[in-house]
Amino acid sequence: STGLPMELQRRIVKELWVGRLMTLGLVMHVSSWHDDFIIELAMLVREEALAHRTLVYSEGDSSVAAYQVISGSLNAFCSTVGQLLPFIAGEWLGEMALINPLFRRSSTVHTQSMTALMIVPANAYQGLLARFDLKMRFQQLCHEQLWRGICGRCGLLGDHFAADCPLKKMPRKTMNLRTMSSRGPVQTLCRWMTRRQGRDRITEPLRKFLHKQRLTHLEAAMAQLRVFTLEDLMAIDLGCKKVQT
Repeated sequence: STGLPMELQRRIVKELWVGRLMTLGLVMHVSSWHDDFIIELAMLVREEALAHRTLVYSEGDSSVAAYQVISGSLNAFCSTVGQLLPFIAGEWLGEMALINPLFRRSSTVHTQSMTALMIVPANAYQGLLARFDLKMRFQQLCHEQLWRGICGRCGLLGDHFAADCPLKKMPRKTMNLRTMSSRGPVQTLCRWMTRRQGRDRITEPLRKFLHKQRLTHLEAAMAQLRVFTLEDLMAIDLGCKKVQT
């Protein structure tokens, strides 16, 4: 126990963790289903500081938690694809643990420097889903969205997988720790795409969806509303307030 009044504890963890948790689409969607979910999840989060060259997890390990990088960087190696790009501040890794803690890790991860991580316990996440009677709805969300992609690099759900994340194409000077920490990966990505192309762009999955629904005439209107991905569109459907970048 911290000795602090419970309401004060809740205000502190809200300030510390809610913003970070909401950068992962998998959490953002669920938080819109129950007012108390996100703050209760924040109460279960902890921070851990790791020394240089510390092993975080090994390929084949059980998935006990998801992690967001607060500061520092991590090296990842996968036996099937080789060396991966480093994970830096603002990015998520091990996010599949939140879908099913029985999943096995697909890579081995070490810290590259002194690193601070936000840790979200997988079993506790599943426990909250059960507590708020959201498990069936969560399974339906996964069924509908996972085939489209889940990306810990930028946090998006239902748009692309990490291997295809546009963040991989960004210059490393753009993906610096300060930028990623203050804006978050999605905001950083949007700003860079705007500068590089001179305009915002609707993503291909959203364009295909509009074509299938015979709604391609709405592309210009969606761009004006800053709806560029399937996740943006779902956020509007869920009544979530969009954050202007």
